[in-house]
Amino acid sequence: MYTIANDQEFVDTLKQEENTKSSFVTYPTGWTGKGWIAYPSREGGAPTIGYGHKLNNGQTTLDIKDKDGKVVRTVNLLTEEITDKQAHDLLIQDIISHEKKAMKEWTKHTPIDGVAWHDLDATYRGMMTEIVFNVGTLENPKEVTRKGVTYKPRTTWGWTGLAGAIKAGNVESALKNISRKHKGKQLGRIGPFQDVWRPRLHKMVADLHPDGGPTNKYVDKAKFIFPEFDKLPRGKQVSFLSQVIKREREIEDEEAKEQSANNYYIDKMNQVSIERDAEVLEVRKQQAADKAIEEEEALLLKDEAPVDETSKVITEKLADVQYFMKEDGSVVKLDSKGTILE
Repeated sequence: MYTIANDQEFVDTLKQEENTKSSFVTYPTGWTGKGWIAYPSREGGAPTIGYGHKLNNGQTTLDIKDKDGKVVRTVNLLTEEITDKQAHDLLIQDIISHEKKAMKEWTKHTPIDGVAWHDLDATYRGMMTEIVFNVGTLENPKEVTRKGVTYKPRTTWGWTGLAGAIKAGNVESALKNISRKHKGKQLGRIGPFQDVWRPRLHKMVADLHPDGGPTNKYVDKAKFIFPEFDKLPRGKQVSFLSQVIKREREIEDEEAKEQSANNYYIDKMNQVSIERDAEVLEVRKQQAADKAIEEEEALLLKDEAPVDETSKVITEKLADVQYFMKEDGSVVKLDSKGTILE
């Protein structure tokens, strides 16, 4: 299944939210100019290193592995420096871990009836992954009483406003609901994420309910694939349509690439045909020229041929001889003057 860790814009924004390499901030970041060292967390608790990686559960070391997965060195995270690449790798591991936890808690509570985790648009999954990354859970951390029933901490869904906004397809309400405070202070620099997610979500809703134009074909496709599309909850409609749009655009891209390849092939064949026709024409021109030369040479040879006088005399003599038969049956030869020849 797609993981939000593949969303480079999400990763870059989370880096921006969690830490900075700037030397102009007034709080410690752990950046030395060459690498990262552990520093006290602004929210309290375990020390932090790199891009928001908490040294929880007694973690003090990091195994550095080669490309084959073999441990080549162990770093003491409390006293040694790690590279920016190693801090990035820790962030990716944390994103995947928190995404799994968000999926587990969503599945446990299913805050929108009939909508599974994978039915949610990737942007909404990213929202909840970011919450778990910074808050630790999507469940209510406090004891709550609902309809006369008291629930222990971490046994109920804690983000009902966000779930309701997703179900209603209310982008601005969803963005507002991810903002939170801790001990009266704003927790997490959520503004950059809101700037990233706002255009994504508005586009998704526009694709779901287009006023016309090319995007309408995606709605038609969704209804063709799933005739009960209009009866789905809003959140599930959004998720289903986003998957249809993604797949259809992939198909369109493939068809465009295939058409481009076909056009290239046709152009190439036409070029070959043109070149072949040109070669044939050139050969024919050469053949005509050769034939003309041969005919001219033949005429020259005929004009220059020596006359055989003997042959000429014989021919002339033969042409002058006439034969006459007498009454007794004998034959005599006469020349043109009537002289009897022997």
